Amino acid sequence: MNKKMPTMECGKVAILFTEWSQDSVDNPNLGVSNDLLPICGKHMLQRVIEKIVDSGFLTIHVLLTNSSGEVRDFLGSGERWGCSIQYHQNHPQSLLREKLKTLTLADDDHYLVANSHTLPILKKSFYEPGNNHQGKVAVHGNEKAIAWTGWGIFRGDWLMAQQTVAQLHENAMDESSPKARCLTHEPYTVITLADLVNTSRRILNESNANNEGNYIHISRGSKLHDSVQLVAPVFIGRHVKVSANTIIGPNVVIGDGAYIDKGAHLTNSIVMPDTYIGEILELKQVVVRGKSLANIQLNTVIEVSDSHLLSVVSDVLAQGPWEYRFTYLFDLIGNVFRFGKQKYGTDKTLKSAEVVWD
Repeated sequence: MNKKMPTMECGKVAILFTEWSQDSVDNPNLGVSNDLLPICGKHMLQRVIEKIVDSGFLTIHVLLTNSSGEVRDFLGSGERWGCSIQYHQNHPQSLLREKLKTLTLADDDHYLVANSHTLPILKKSFYEPGNNHQGKVAVHGNEKAIAWTGWGIFRGDWLMAQQTVAQLHENAMDESSPKARCLTHEPYTVITLADLVNTSRRILNESNANNEGNYIHISRGSKLHDSVQLVAPVFIGRHVKVSANTIIGPNVVIGDGAYIDKGAHLTNSIVMPDTYIGEILELKQVVVRGKSLANIQLNTVIEVSDSHLLSVVSDVLAQGPWEYRFTYLFDLIGNVFRFGKQKYGTDKTLKSAEVVWD
């Protein structure tokens, strides 16, 4: 029997894959792993870690592939999350079994397997081994087609028998396996950029339903011109500037530090942090990060060369006309000292489509 690994107080251990599906490699991306792109203030990796810790798993082994530096920088040692995080480089060509050997899994113990691109909606009872000695898997779908979410509770000896991630996928869904299947609703997922937009829309609409159909969240430090029209549901991050005669919504998320210039019209889209959207630009069903624009319907990503259309905010400040730079810097100073014609809000969730500042 393998030597049992030391754990924190509750002894529950999770194994988190940061590269789970080949789809996340082959599909177009915005230069960073989709699980690190924020949705309504939190990216999927943060949501997954919070769920794992909230479910009582205080030791987390993170198997890294791509974006390993960004993942390490964000998660750190795990102290901020109230857990212990240990990192292991998991090369796609290497055997899963060889990597799991370094974790010294105990044969008879149960371990949570999770991935950072998917978050299933599960009852708390799922995270306990329960009466099923062989473990359990979280699945979604219907009678005609059932798919694995990539989340499950497995015995250590069963995990050690899996040679590759592909074999883990196959055996987890083997109908002859005695493992229990727990049917869940459609999980939140960001494997593709279309998934990212769909998950963002779901989160917005759930918040919208809880706010009588008029969910508009404006985070602290943001400034909107009086003529801005907001169509719920909308989420606006911190220190965002939205200029005159723009229309935002429905189903729009704007990340921290973004700048939406005059006359822009955004629907069913996500604007990533520190992104500049140019004047009179109409965006629909897209994800934008700096100069990169992902068209969800066409499943393509293009680089926009014209900085008057799309850019990183800092580049526009450095290269744009002095009037633009002066206006933007004046806004930032006003945001610090709270002066000017408009007030600057703290985090605010509005129960009506009318923008109200405290």
